[in-house]
Amino acid sequence: SIASTITGAGLVSPGNSPGILTATATDPSGGLDYAFEFTATGGPDYTDAGASINDVLRLTHASDPFSGGTFTAGNTIDIYLAVSGVAMHDEFRGGFFTDRDSDFLATVADADFQFWILGDGAGNDATFNSQGFYSLADYTGSSILVGTSQVATANFAGGPINNGWVMQFTVVPEPETFVLGVFGALAITVLVWRRKKNPPAAG
Repeated sequence: SIASTITGAGLVSPGNSPGILTATATDPSGGLDYAFEFTATGGPDYTDAGASINDVLRLTHASDPFSGGTFTAGNTIDIYLAVSGVAMHDEFRGGFFTDRDSDFLATVADADFQFWILGDGAGNDATFNSQGFYSLADYTGSSILVGTSQVATANFAGGPINNGWVMQFTVVPEPETFVLGVFGALAITVLVWRRKKNPPAAG
């Protein structure tokens, strides 16, 4: 837990992955990058930071969890699926979580999202936590992740947060064209993020 704003440059990755890192806010304007590991479908265990299943960066500021900054292509957000495989419509929840009851999708949408999958652990497209990952699209051959944000209730160690917001990534077939649309019954605005071919630096 950090009782201040995460700022500057470098890589932010919650916990001894996966884990939960709590901070007042984060400011992406200095070129911060972020890495989130997801080890199971569904949502994280918010009550246990040491066994959360999926990474969470919880931002507690009531009005400005991203310190007024909007993410750009200079901010890389790596999503590591530490699973052997995925099926269409699998959902992974975690990543950014804001206590503020407000959709933050537009704030992070322009970041450089990159997606990776562990598979058999022999991938050489990216290295994270000393494990080899494959590019998701190259490994599956036909799928991508669709990113959304959604309302969530989370019971952290200090008590429940009602009407917070969390990221969700859903596996879908890779379309020939990328569109802005509406996802599911919740009618949340969807942004489809194309993965990049260039892997991040190992480490």
